[in-house]
Amino acid sequence: STGNKHYKANYTINSYKLQIDYIHENGNTMSPSYSEDIEYNSEYKVASPEHIGYIANIPVVEGVMGTEDIKLEVIYSDHIAPFKANHYKQNIYDDGYTLFEVEDLEGVVGWETTVSPKEYEGFTCVAPGITDEVKVDGSTVIDLYYDRNIYTLKYIVDGEQYGETEEYRYEYD
Repeated sequence: STGNKHYKANYTINSYKLQIDYIHENGNTMSPSYSEDIEYNSEYKVASPEHIGYIANIPVVEGVMGTEDIKLEVIYSDHIAPFKANHYKQNIYDDGYTLFEVEDLEGVVGWETTVSPKEYEGFTCVAPGITDEVKVDGSTVIDLYYDRNIYTLKYIVDGEQYGETEEYRYEYD
């Protein structure tokens, strides 16, 4: 018969796999891999997991699915920011302190950092081991204070103490 014939075509759109691996630049895994089957010509948008102190080289993976599987690596690196350490020495004639040295340092954002005290002749750090969190804006400042060493002076004459015991601060006239 030469009559009209009707045909019905059924098809499914092919899907392809999107896989994203999240790794640190040293090769360690930062987060479990992301995997999803996505239909051809469909848009995708996947935010990379956030990790305090690290920056992802691809914050958001996005695009349109083509005709083959996609495997990507999001690489995380340490997020380094500057911070300062102020070193204050005790004044010689009063108990105040004067800024002696400013140290420009770097640390990983979001992590606690500790500044090691410096060695200054005649001074002792009164609170070593002070820590603070490194802020992304570089506003972290750690202050270390150094007291002047006190020296005790006794005059001994023929085995007997002469006069009172005296104490002097380092570099006192």
